[in-house]
Amino acid sequence: MKYKKMFLSFSLCGSLLLVACQKNDQKVSASESGQKQDVTQHNVAPKKDNKTLMLEAIKKSNKELLGGTCKIVSDVDDESLIIGDLNHDSKADFLYGYAKVWECDAQVPAYEYAVFLQNKDGSYRLASIFAAGMQDHLDRVEFNRIENNIIKGVIPYSKEKVQYIYKNKSLEEIEDPNKKTIIQLGKQMYSNSSPFFGELDRMSYVADEVECGGFFPDDQAEKSTTIDHYDLHIANDQMVVMGVFGLTAKDQVQVMGKTVTSATTLSQVKQLFKTGYSLDESKNSTNTIGAASEDAAKLKYDVMLSINTKDMDDAYLFYFKNNQLIAVQYFIPC
Repeated sequence: MKYKKMFLSFSLCGSLLLVACQKNDQKVSASESGQKQDVTQHNVAPKKDNKTLMLEAIKKSNKELLGGTCKIVSDVDDESLIIGDLNHDSKADFLYGYAKVWECDAQVPAYEYAVFLQNKDGSYRLASIFAAGMQDHLDRVEFNRIENNIIKGVIPYSKEKVQYIYKNKSLEEIEDPNKKTIIQLGKQMYSNSSPFFGELDRMSYVADEVECGGFFPDDQAEKSTTIDHYDLHIANDQMVVMGVFGLTAKDQVQVMGKTVTSATTLSQVKQLFKTGYSLDESKNSTNTIGAASEDAAKLKYDVMLSINTKDMDDAYLFYFKNNQLIAVQYFIPC
């Protein structure tokens, strides 16, 4: 009986010792597992913030941004990054504004805005590049913020506010339906102060030599061109609007200090020039307008009113269709 108690005692102690060892092994295993987990978590790269991802995208796209030019001369800072949703996906896209020079010794930089769209993983991709103009261009655009998918900005020279939208993989201007274009017909002006300076400066037109009916002195090489529905004569850094063919609601044409629009009628023009001018009204028989522009020649009219002063050979020609002004021209005979 005594031996049986001793055996039970040893068995109980052995069992308790085994349980204790098992618990200790479990603690050691849990501790080692925790240490491994800590090491694994320590090796995970921290998540990058948007600013870092933006800078990485700009650096990665440096070759495309240069576009064959010498170098980018502006710094990447908070002012050069304009953040906001551009493509209606509620992500933080951004515009990167920068200046670059075409030649390494050039003094006048060109300004551009790169459009970067955010991917699903938070990274960015270069979507398009917008040419904002040279530093000395009167129509250079400067953006300042993005609101409700609309890019807000200004033309520094004129302080005119502009709005753009990212559409069809490019930035497109949102036209103001109430904006008026003021044209001074037959009045000489510097090209860089005209409404057509952007087009003239970019040479996005075809000019022809003026052989007859020139506006400028004979010793100046004079050329004519058509931009949109305006006929222009150009000589050196000077220009003059010789005709507006196909007046729109935006056109306000000033003729000898008086303003006419597409809503002006024949009787109203007669009233404007009733004193001190010679008026000659004629009905059309050819359905063509005599002008340098082929598009202008396609306009059909039914009445032409010629106006001039008694001491001038030049004339202002007003063309009407159904009693509405459709074209006006400054005519200089050969």
